[in-house]
Amino acid sequence: MMATAQSEIKTYRGYRILKKADIEDNLRSMLNVVTRCRETMTQPKMMHFVCEIEYFDLFPNKFIQSIKEKFKSEWKKYERKRHADNPRARKRRLPNLEIIYSIEAKDIDNPNFNVFDPDQPAKLRYNHVHIMLIIDVGSNIYSKKEITSITNRALNRIHGVKKLIIEDDFHITTEDGNERNRGFLKFRDTRSTTKTENEFLDLYWHDLKQEFDDALIRASYLCKSEQKALLPERFQNSSFNVTRMARPTVVA
Repeated sequence: MMATAQSEIKTYRGYRILKKADIEDNLRSMLNVVTRCRETMTQPKMMHFVCEIEYFDLFPNKFIQSIKEKFKSEWKKYERKRHADNPRARKRRLPNLEIIYSIEAKDIDNPNFNVFDPDQPAKLRYNHVHIMLIIDVGSNIYSKKEITSITNRALNRIHGVKKLIIEDDFHITTEDGNERNRGFLKFRDTRSTTKTENEFLDLYWHDLKQEFDDALIRASYLCKSEQKALLPERFQNSSFNVTRMARPTVVA
């Protein structure tokens, strides 16, 4: 999210959010998820990932389920390697996670545009998905770099997402060779004029116990109608979703 002026802030249910966050149903769903995580998780951390969508036709209908399945698979690989490197390392449970996402599309300037080349468009379509991943790291059981590594590898396996080349956690590039060492992770913006704290606790994530108000501003960015008009018809009414609260088990 770009740095934003205070004039672009409004109030929703007593909280500060971006004025451009104008879809009421999405705001309500987002607030429910973030509030639930703050109240039920031990150490809820919210991380912002952005993936370019290369092939809409391959993009999964059940996106949240796909993320969770790939995350669990990459978590298992990570834990196996961790125990192989250190057999005495304590066993850890798969962390609880919740997801908010928004699929978007916009035209951007083509940096390689040549007015004399009839095959070069002046604008390029940038199809992408914003993901707010809220994860319970427990009593500091998981580090930010571990979660980033697992999530980057999981998202890189989602069908339709433009792939990154992940050599290891410190060497990640795009297919055309540009460095992307954070992978899909989007750091918090220290230049933002809407932040509610003078200093961030961490650039990797929001701590929902201590930075709830600032997290809502960030998450509200996914609740806008802007950048939806250029989406394929398939996504016109299904470009936003969140994890739902688990239904209680009925005992006969």
